[in-house]
Amino acid sequence: MEFAVGSSVSAVCKFCNTTVRRSDRGVENLGKMADLSDTPTIVAVGDSGSLAGQSFVVLGRVQLKHDLGGVWDEYYLGYGNQKWGWLAYAQGNYYATTKVEPTPAVPPMRELHIEAGVPLSGAVFRVVEVKSAEIASAEGELPFAPRPGQQRVYADLVGPRNGFATIDWGENNVTPEVFVGQQLPESQLTITQRSERPRKDISLDGLKCPGCGAPLKVLAGNRVERIACMYCGTISESASQQVIARQDAARAAPLIPLGSAGNFQGAQYTVIGFVLRSTVIEGETYTWTEYLLFSPGLGFRWLLEDEGVWRFVVPLNVAEADISRMPQSVTVGGRTYRQRNSNVARVEYVIGEFYWKVAVGETVRVVDLENGSEIISREAMESEVAWSFSTAVPWDTIAMAFGVQRAPARMPVYSGSGSSGGGGGAAVNTIVVMIILLVFVIVFCGMCTGMCGGGSFGNIRGGGTTGGGWSGGK
Repeated sequence: MEFAVGSSVSAVCKFCNTTVRRSDRGVENLGKMADLSDTPTIVAVGDSGSLAGQSFVVLGRVQLKHDLGGVWDEYYLGYGNQKWGWLAYAQGNYYATTKVEPTPAVPPMRELHIEAGVPLSGAVFRVVEVKSAEIASAEGELPFAPRPGQQRVYADLVGPRNGFATIDWGENNVTPEVFVGQQLPESQLTITQRSERPRKDISLDGLKCPGCGAPLKVLAGNRVERIACMYCGTISESASQQVIARQDAARAAPLIPLGSAGNFQGAQYTVIGFVLRSTVIEGETYTWTEYLLFSPGLGFRWLLEDEGVWRFVVPLNVAEADISRMPQSVTVGGRTYRQRNSNVARVEYVIGEFYWKVAVGETVRVVDLENGSEIISREAMESEVAWSFSTAVPWDTIAMAFGVQRAPARMPVYSGSGSSGGGGGAAVNTIVVMIILLVFVIVFCGMCTGMCGGGSFGNIRGGGTTGGGWSGGK
């Protein structure tokens, strides 16, 4: 076994999974690692490449299991001159960090909460995730000695200008390690494959639904965590093809067919996923729909449809927002957005492919804030938060971009005016009901006087925007 860089502390034998730790006293056998889980991956140990123009070699990989049971990969990179760092992938972006030494002063773990501000590298970073994980497996060289089941308590933070950081307390929860770097789009990453991939690329033809056997065309390749069959509704893991859940087939049909592609908002996007979401307000359930878009090199974005109003949703860096007056208002770029509503959003139905472990029934707390036609949304779970920004887009623009020949025959009526189904929704629904009753009275009166009258009304549905998709973990 060879060590390529001086920062490496251990290595896992690729033949028998034995972990060896080196020290000034020699080497020590730490026992065997578990087999690696079959996860979607674009990077492999042994590859070389460049990240934002900086060359690297992939030296090792560690797999971590978070509290919801999912597994993600982090890659140990050697940059030359004994410099090293970590690379992770989530939600269509790469996160590259290097260790800060000496370790800067950071708050104790027990004092950190989501959106707390932490000064790092001359800027204020904000916490977006505080969780624990355990080491599931590893391969190649690593800058520490891994042990299966070893706990890791960490916080992820975002900073101005796409800054990203991780505070890692390890097992003792006392002395942390701090890693600072950037969030980068895939266009900033170049990979030269120099080793055999651990699994077949799922974008290849031949993938079939484990529920009904129908062919599944995966458009985002190894960036996908779960796939929901558009024919039978079965939800499965993209890598293992294990069935996760089953849904009723054809519960809702997307107005933009999955697979539709076109130039939209200055990039080439493909519609790869469709989500029906709901919220309950004063005992009534309101629904809206969301479309997941994928653009190679750029990542994932969302289109959202509510009450016939369409919105294009992009991520928002909370570190560049003034949230001191939340939940009443938020200020971004000198513009103040005031709270419109607050509610719990629930996933009701999905088809297509998704970059997180989507599950029917998953819920998040949503707060929408508006300034004119612009909306900022905050989606939060107990230990994780995501922010987004959306603007209204005419249906004709969307239809032309994605080759939809005609407007939908039935445009659903939703509560609210393009926001997350909060306070304004019930009022709009009441107005709609009053209009229907008025029309009914007019028609009825006309029939009574011998005049022709009548008509039909489509289903009345409510809902609102949520900011576009929940990561559900790394």
